[in-house]
Amino acid sequence: MSVVLDRHELLWVLEQCDAPWPYPLRPVHWSAETDAEVRRHRTDTEQALRGRGLLEPAPARLLLDAGSAVAGWALAVDLVRRDAAAPLAAVACTDGRTGALLSSPERAGAPVRVTPCPPDGLAEAVFALVPPVPPGSGPAVPVPAGALPADLPATRRATRARDVAEDLLATVATITQVGVAERRAGADPRRVGPLLCWLDGPRGRHALRLPPGGQAPRPPLLVPATGGQLLAEVRTVLSDAAVPRPPGRSTA
Repeated sequence: MSVVLDRHELLWVLEQCDAPWPYPLRPVHWSAETDAEVRRHRTDTEQALRGRGLLEPAPARLLLDAGSAVAGWALAVDLVRRDAAAPLAAVACTDGRTGALLSSPERAGAPVRVTPCPPDGLAEAVFALVPPVPPGSGPAVPVPAGALPADLPATRRATRARDVAEDLLATVATITQVGVAERRAGADPRRVGPLLCWLDGPRGRHALRLPPGGQAPRPPLLVPATGGQLLAEVRTVLSDAAVPRPPGRSTA
């Protein structure tokens, strides 16, 4: 079961749980100049939710659990997809007791879908939103550094590599980025592991691999990748994060 809310309805739900607006969804605010106008907008929004039956026990429980997961989140997986036809922003988060996936087309005013998810199923919930694309073919492709004279390739091999990369990049239709964040008690939220980025197009899916830090400068690589491989990488990052435990659960 999932519930679709307009952004002010979601804002109302989050306020009931003292929850912040979740990244990376585009935020909204109450369009009012006085406290009285804000109260009126909140009342109108509550009445709209009630009129849609969303404050009945079952949907209200779903929304309360989602608001609680956002308010007390300890672990989150977020996604941003840049796509001219279907841009998307989403986050799956958990407080250790409940989990929620919030997803929305990445444009102003678009509605938000709220879906429960298991606290240990954040990566799976996010990747369920990723359309399947076959992996690219061929070897890894170095990404050209730029077009300045100092960056021009100095050998025929480098020239061919640049041309292949530029030809591939010209066909990209979608760029997707996924990240993992954690929030420990008394500390600010922080990223766990590197951001994962991949490009989709008619030539398949390619992950963007940055060179390891501390090594001699090397260009990033575009590496053919499957959705399963990318999901496994996010699972690995999650396993290294501080996985929250519901109150009362034994750690033995």
